[in-house]
Amino acid sequence: MKDLPGLVQFPLGRSLIIDPETIVDELKVRIHHFDPTLAPPGKTLITINLPTYNYPYWEQLQTSELVRYQSEKMRISKALIEALELRFGGIAEKVEMIDVATPSTFTHFTNSWKGSFEGWLMTPETGFMNLPHSLPRLKGFFMCGQWVAVGGGLPRVMLSGRETAQLICHADRRQFVTHAAVHDQEQMAETP
Repeated sequence: MKDLPGLVQFPLGRSLIIDPETIVDELKVRIHHFDPTLAPPGKTLITINLPTYNYPYWEQLQTSELVRYQSEKMRISKALIEALELRFGGIAEKVEMIDVATPSTFTHFTNSWKGSFEGWLMTPETGFMNLPHSLPRLKGFFMCGQWVAVGGGLPRVMLSGRETAQLICHADRRQFVTHAAVHDQEQMAETP
């Protein structure tokens, strides 16, 4: 798969039912051949994120019907392997590991709200709106992360951390200085 781009999107031949409320007609496949730390030499990790907004369905299966829960995860993995085989060929016999994570999986390992792996979705109304980084009447408390940042992913969370550091500096009446700015100041001081 080394000659393919890192992200491939393609329509499915037939719809894939994720849960009673979610049907998928296309896949976005992330091929991690660009990162040698994710798989041994000669191997490639592939990830596919599938939407599901039916948290109660997955939670109920995971807590009350574990055999069916595992069966549903296996059904989805088989359907995805079939889709990859149709699109790329020669994949099915090379699959060595499968991990299907549901919203219940994310809740189990991270205790995130309804299994969210990202915070707030960007909408036309919110754009990249800033959310509060503090709580009313809780002096000296600041927070950062996916729940105070519209849009998801690590870059947005890191920006949230930077914004929080700026707020702390402002509250302490200190100038916010980046590491690069400190390094530049030190070099300027050393220059004759």
